[in-house]
Amino acid sequence: NDSTTCPSWYPFVAFGRLYSLENSAKTTCDGEIYACAAKSSNEYGIMVANYLCDEKTTAISFKGIEGVKTASVEFIKDGYNLEEEFSFTLNGDGEVKITLPKQTVAYIRIA
Repeated sequence: NDSTTCPSWYPFVAFGRLYSLENSAKTTCDGEIYACAAKSSNEYGIMVANYLCDEKTTAISFKGIEGVKTASVEFIKDGYNLEEEFSFTLNGDGEVKITLPKQTVAYIRIA
């Protein structure tokens, strides 16, 4: 088990962001990655983790988001910090593809 990429405790930082949003949101996964989501009245969050595959490119679909929103995608870098990888504009329902190296957690913030 290589814990240098993502210490086992650090994903709780991303999960804590979800918890602060107060309302869970539905997620479905293909079985190779783990995802959970939450929302508040003005913000959405999605945490995606890859602990099984060597590398996984996955499409993340967004449904039920109204209006134009900015989404930022952050990855745990150097084992500890969530750092922004890229951002994009979302206008209602949409999709983004991200590649998750093994033992990587990503957090997507939509506001």
